[in-house]
Amino acid sequence: MARSVYGRDGGDFDNPREHPIPTAGAPAEQSGFFENPDHLAAVRYGISIGQLPLKFAYAGSAAFTHNALARSSGYLGVIGSSTFEVDALGAVAPYAGLPSAMVEIGPGNGVHTAASLSLLFDRGAEIVQYLGLDFSQTLLAICRRRLVEVFGSRLAVDIGVWDVERAPSRLIDEWRGPEPVVVGLFGQTLGNVEDIPRTLTNIYDSIRADDVLVVSVTLWGDHMSTDDLLAPYRAPAFRLAVLEPIRAAGVPLDDVELRVRVADATVLGEAVFGAPVDVDGLNLPAGHLVRCFRSYRFSPTQVPALFDRSLWSLNRVMVDREGAHAVAICTRKAA
Repeated sequence: MARSVYGRDGGDFDNPREHPIPTAGAPAEQSGFFENPDHLAAVRYGISIGQLPLKFAYAGSAAFTHNALARSSGYLGVIGSSTFEVDALGAVAPYAGLPSAMVEIGPGNGVHTAASLSLLFDRGAEIVQYLGLDFSQTLLAICRRRLVEVFGSRLAVDIGVWDVERAPSRLIDEWRGPEPVVVGLFGQTLGNVEDIPRTLTNIYDSIRADDVLVVSVTLWGDHMSTDDLLAPYRAPAFRLAVLEPIRAAGVPLDDVELRVRVADATVLGEAVFGAPVDVDGLNLPAGHLVRCFRSYRFSPTQVPALFDRSLWSLNRVMVDREGAHAVAICTRKAA
C-alpha cells in the first residue's frame, strides 16, 4: 500500500505542497488561502464568467468553512443517513464478505465516513484499509486526522488528491492490492459535481471490473415544500461556506448577496455583487452574478438512468422516500 501522502490530479502520489497547511481548528478568516496557484486562477476565472464550480468551496481556507457547515443539522439532512447507505451495502452482500479495502471519493471532513465505518464494523465488516480521495488536500488532512483518532490502528488510513471531475486517476491502482475494493461516493457527492456522466466515466476508468461502486444521491422530497427544501441553504453557515472561495479571491462579502432557488432539477446558489469589484484587474460591475453552487436532485426513476448500461452493471437501487435519498450499487463491466 502507498504511504499517506498527497497525490497530483489524476497522477502519481507526491509529497505535500511546500506551503504550510493550517490546523483544522484555525478559523477561516485567519487562514484564507488557496492550495496552489491554479486554484486561485480558476476561481478568479469562474468569478469573471459567472460560473464557479462547487469543488472550490471545499479547498484551502474553504475547507474550514465547509467543516463548520458539515456539523450543522441542515447539512446532515441533505447528505442523508449513513445507516441507510450501510443497509444498502448489506442488501447485496454479507457484511463479513465485503472487500477489506475501501476507497471513498469526496469524504469531506470524515464525520459521515467515521459513522459509516463504525456501523460496518458493528455489523461484521472486516475493512482494514481505507483510501480517501478528494479535490482538497486540506479537507483530506482534516478527514485523516479524524479517522485516525476514531479508529487508531484498527484502520490503515491513506489519502490522495484527485479531481474526479477532471480526469481518471492511477491513485487507486497504485494503492490497492490484488483483491476487489469498495468504492464509495456517499452523501451528495455525485449530485454536486458539474458533469455527472463525465465524473462516472472517470471513475469507471480508474477502477477494476470486480470492484463494488456505491453511490448515494439526494431525491426530491415528495413531502417537502420549496421553503423546506431551501431552508438548509439559507443558513448563515452555508453562506459562509459557499462564498469562501470568492472572499479568498479578494471580493469583500459585505456587498455580496447569496440567492438560493430551485431551477431545472437543481438547487442553485447565486452570488450577486452589490458594488463594483476589481478581480485581478478585471472590473466587474454591481449586479454581476456568479453561480457558485449547483446541486442536482433526482426522482427515484432517474437514479438508474445515471449509469450508462454499456459501462455499468446495476445490481441494486434502494430508495428511502421519507429520507429523500437513494443508494445505487453497481460494478464496472469488463472493457
